[in-house]
Amino acid sequence: MEKRVGNVSIILLFLVLPFCYSTKLIDPVLPVQLFILSIITLAQTLYLYFSKSYKNLSHVALSLFAGYLIISILTSYSAINITESLIEIFKNFVYFILLINMLIFFSNTDYKSITTQIVTIFCFAIILIGIYQLYQVLKIGVYNHQLSYKIKSVFANRNMFAEVLLLTIPFVSYYFIKTQQKIWKIFTLTVLCANIFLIILLLVRTVWLGLFVSAIVTLFFYTILNWKNILIKSYRKSIIYISTLIITIVLSTYIYSKIDSTETLKKQVEWVKNYNFGSTQERIELWTKSLQLIKNNYITGVGSGNWKIVFPSYGITGLRSESGELLFQRPHNDFIWVLSETGILGFLFYFLFFAILFISIFKSIYSKKSDLFNYFLLFALISYIIISFFSFPKERISQSILLIIIVAFILSDSDSLSILKKWLLNFASRFIVILFIIINIYIIFFSYKRVIAEIHTKNAIQFKKEKKFINTISEIEKINTFYYNIDPISTPIKWYSGMAYLSLNKVEDALNQFSDANKANPYHLRNLNNLASCYFKKKNYLMAEQYYKEALLISKNFQESIFNLSVVYLLTEKYDSSYKYISCYKAENEKTKQIVLTSLPHLIDSFIKVTPDTILTDVFTGIKATEQWMYNIHNKSIKNKISFKKQLYLDAIYVLDSVEHKINYNEALGLNAKYLNQ
Repeated sequence: MEKRVGNVSIILLFLVLPFCYSTKLIDPVLPVQLFILSIITLAQTLYLYFSKSYKNLSHVALSLFAGYLIISILTSYSAINITESLIEIFKNFVYFILLINMLIFFSNTDYKSITTQIVTIFCFAIILIGIYQLYQVLKIGVYNHQLSYKIKSVFANRNMFAEVLLLTIPFVSYYFIKTQQKIWKIFTLTVLCANIFLIILLLVRTVWLGLFVSAIVTLFFYTILNWKNILIKSYRKSIIYISTLIITIVLSTYIYSKIDSTETLKKQVEWVKNYNFGSTQERIELWTKSLQLIKNNYITGVGSGNWKIVFPSYGITGLRSESGELLFQRPHNDFIWVLSETGILGFLFYFLFFAILFISIFKSIYSKKSDLFNYFLLFALISYIIISFFSFPKERISQSILLIIIVAFILSDSDSLSILKKWLLNFASRFIVILFIIINIYIIFFSYKRVIAEIHTKNAIQFKKEKKFINTISEIEKINTFYYNIDPISTPIKWYSGMAYLSLNKVEDALNQFSDANKANPYHLRNLNNLASCYFKKKNYLMAEQYYKEALLISKNFQESIFNLSVVYLLTEKYDSSYKYISCYKAENEKTKQIVLTSLPHLIDSFIKVTPDTILTDVFTGIKATEQWMYNIHNKSIKNKISFKKQLYLDAIYVLDSVEHKINYNEALGLNAKYLNQ
């Protein structure tokens, strides 16, 4: 019975869960899959509890995972958004329960054959969908880097599809080698070749690197430890496997060159030599700013799930997110992510968890040198680590499940599985198992609430686009913000209702919504700008100035706040400040021109007061009286990237010297030295 339940679990995890997808959600994958996964883990736990299959599972890796969970809970007191912390902790808790359950199954029975077979079928299914999507792209007649993003199978994007393909390679490869049935041999070889073909076509450099490094390291250890067997027994097989791999790669590259230029492949490889190429530079900038965040929060971190909230406060000028249209959700490095959210202790538990896994797998390899499965587990673990350095596999369900299966196999084969029983978690304790069941039930409820909330949020966004503002407000009011207060791109849901109220000219209601949104995410550019605009409409210019400035501290190039702040300063007669901001505004139109022309006479008056040479002040007065002349000097100062004051003096001295001939060359040099070298 237990083996049957284990088999059903593997089928659900790979042949059902990854295909759970809802277009009613903003993120069509993550919320619904977490909800279903929590149901699967509850069913597993209930079965194991009532069948009394729980035993004293003790391994240092399990204690490290538990320690990481506990630290995540303790450090969440520092989180700005506790809801986001809770869902991150709950997700990790579900992974923890799944690992324990799978470890119990794997410890009692050999699941290698069924697992690798099911993963092979899963791999075939996602490849089939990916190839269909490729066919749809090729029907257009072209294929390039941009269009490769359309090939994502059942995943949220192309990169995740490629990551899962990489992580399935060791399972498919093992089943190909071990199966004795010819039909399955042909099938798995086809799947394996198609897998590598798609990895090349998807142009995901991190996956390329993972495939290359994992293959080299695994082959190195296998060759070193089994060189005699390779030479004597497996020479022909090894040559066949390596030749098949090389032919697949060469053929895939050739096919790619026929549907696109090989220059694309060369550019994708270029990042190894030049970190300024493509998204690599952006990742480095994200890591650099994340390290600043870590430096200020190295003990407790910013709380689980709160990197995306706090990161903008360290400045996003120069990043793609500087306009507020795009918001980075993670640093594209799981280790930096963990360190920034859970502090040094959480990071140590997380890092040591993987370190222990490597120690365990190497012990297994050395004790069973000819067991191919351990080498494939090593391949998978290295692949996951490399992906973790450049992406965010810990966030996604499919990648995490593959990791859990890998870890369960490693630990089930470990000699140290039952050591340290005195102080490690004793999972045979009925109290602990009952507690896990209660928490799991609550996670199901919590994740269900989030699924429903996200449906309402997506509806609200659609109504906002259609300018059905009453409907937008109605949808947001249906959401309990304890369970869900920001959408998958970190926009507070109250921002949508705030925008709806603002469009209906209900400023007070809009102000209340934006204020609530600011509590959920105090560093959201557009919400800060809209909050300031509400205060502006209420003529509370002091508060408007405060929030516009907060937005500009995050992104000094945020054009909406630059323009709005210049208007605030204009109305409060701070002309110098008004001109300072409007001169940074990139769009040129009648509104900006009027602000410039209203501010400049006051600036020129201030220059006249501090200029003792009347011959210059007379020219200043003439410029002030001529709007076009004044505006031309403004445009020249922007073009020459110098201050308006300096450009004004340059033009005035030029007029006196070269146009009106009121001063000679030496006098012009003297005025330049007097006013322009200050």
